[in-house]
Amino acid sequence: MIFNKSTKGFERSLFLGAFILAIFLLAVITFNIYYIYRYEPLSTCISDLAYPVYKIPFPEIAICNRNRLNWQRYNEAKIKFLKREHRTPVYEDLFKEVVNAYDTLRFGRFNNFENLYHNHAPHLLKQLNYVNLTQVDERDSVYFKSLAGRDYMYENCQSQCEQEYLVKFCNCTVDMFFPPGQRYRACRLTDLPCLYHHNGR
Repeated sequence: MIFNKSTKGFERSLFLGAFILAIFLLAVITFNIYYIYRYEPLSTCISDLAYPVYKIPFPEIAICNRNRLNWQRYNEAKIKFLKREHRTPVYEDLFKEVVNAYDTLRFGRFNNFENLYHNHAPHLLKQLNYVNLTQVDERDSVYFKSLAGRDYMYENCQSQCEQEYLVKFCNCTVDMFFPPGQRYRACRLTDLPCLYHHNGR
């Protein structure tokens, strides 16, 4: 219609404006869809870690179950690692949350510890600081890196850089990523909020 010789200048301008407006609206809608998909995904929040999946109400499109905690192992770990005086609901909930966060831990993504940083009093963390989280997590975690037969590559510059980063900001290192040594102190429970706090640097 725009290139038709019988079309007047006003009509051409009108059609050209409509075409440009359509392209602009398409770009805006596409950007909004991308933004929502990338930064604001639809999700259902479940406060209880042991909540059955079949009870999650519609409309959940996809369920990404990052809760890989073995509940039988949790009960065993609770008996093995928690002192008798700390086997109360308050401490058990904290221990459950820490073990679940540790099971899904990845270097540079310490968001798992956000709830510890915001929702738990420091004195609770200090009272459970005797728990060696690496020993709790060692048996089942595929990310645990100090298992027997694992070779370490100290020449790996990125690994060394990551370790120095943790030591600089939190004065400890996550010993599931790096071999334990005298130079680097292993992170304890009270250090986990620090890892979360310095996650984005």
